[in-house]
Amino acid sequence: MRSWPLAPTMILMTGLLHASVPEERSGLSTERRLADVPRPAGRTSRHDTVAHRLLDLEAPTGRVAPAMYGLLDDIVDDVRKRAGSANVAKREDAMQALKSVEDVLAQRGFVYPPWGYVEHLSEALTPHRVDAEHLERVARTVENKNRTVRSRADATWYFADCDTYSFIYLAVGEVLGWPLEFMEVPGFGDVGHQYIRWNLGAERIVWEPMSGTTRSYDNGSLVTVAQFNGYTRALVAQTWGVNHRHAEALAEYRKALALGYRSLPVLNKAAWLMATSPQPGVLDGEGAARLADELCTQTTDANYLDTCAAAYARRGDFERARSFQERAVKGLSSDSADVSEFEYRLELYRRNRAYMTLRPEEQKAWETCVAAKRRKPGEIDAECPAPTKRHWR
Repeated sequence: MRSWPLAPTMILMTGLLHASVPEERSGLSTERRLADVPRPAGRTSRHDTVAHRLLDLEAPTGRVAPAMYGLLDDIVDDVRKRAGSANVAKREDAMQALKSVEDVLAQRGFVYPPWGYVEHLSEALTPHRVDAEHLERVARTVENKNRTVRSRADATWYFADCDTYSFIYLAVGEVLGWPLEFMEVPGFGDVGHQYIRWNLGAERIVWEPMSGTTRSYDNGSLVTVAQFNGYTRALVAQTWGVNHRHAEALAEYRKALALGYRSLPVLNKAAWLMATSPQPGVLDGEGAARLADELCTQTTDANYLDTCAAAYARRGDFERARSFQERAVKGLSSDSADVSEFEYRLELYRRNRAYMTLRPEEQKAWETCVAAKRRKPGEIDAECPAPTKRHWR
């Protein structure tokens, strides 16, 4: 497993694997999402919604600006002026209310990005100027086909994806008393899909916030309040991980898992940290192995098997580590960029050595050295000696 994506826009949009939730009024809990998140000193805002509290959760990572709270306030107030009197039990009123959110967001320059992913709510609330070439790409993106783009070349733009759009809908719904549910479709690897559902009791309106239209199918799982809280913790953990703050990342992953958000990517990343981190206080062979037991009974993905092998090696179970790493190597395509790394880790486990990642600059140098000529495991020790020896801890 490569411990963290190199590009900041490769995000943790995971597929939930959780117990089913009864459909009867299941999403209408009066419990507030992220109710336990402390409000930062000095935060001033007219509202205190789930989106505001998510910004509070993100704030320690350094991504949040005060203006983001104000933008959320303005969006909520604009929608309330348009749809504040909606009858939440009537389908036609609910449809108009959802459409009012789309209209307000579109007028403020919210669009779906051509590259598809937005890492966090704070990123979705960050204003951008877009040149003509990229504006054309935005206009041609199918999710934006009903939005006015090309005639607004000088506008300020905001890029939101499925979950970040959904967070804004949930914020509006919290203030206006709308019965909105957060839904998730399991995906492949780290990528899944989230959308909104309006609970009318006997029926649901299934809404695609990326395009501001109804969905023709409802194939997601309802995310409970606890799981939602875990989902957002996992998003913040991803940011800490990308910034190489492993202790902070692991703390958030543990909170996500404790809240019942036990998706494969979260199990994978938490186990990888506990098995391979070079930072103080993070290694935990027993903990990593327990997560590996849960992870690798649900998947045969090569990257996940690679993580499980590292976890068992960290615990000292090298026979099992070798078995899982052999399966991981076999699961890669012959032209995969990860072949050399996977084979090298297998060689370490054959020598009864656990694998450890390096500091970012060392890891990059090591990966470059290993990949340069597709070196075999026996060649790596000789030709990439300095960083390689640090993997033996």
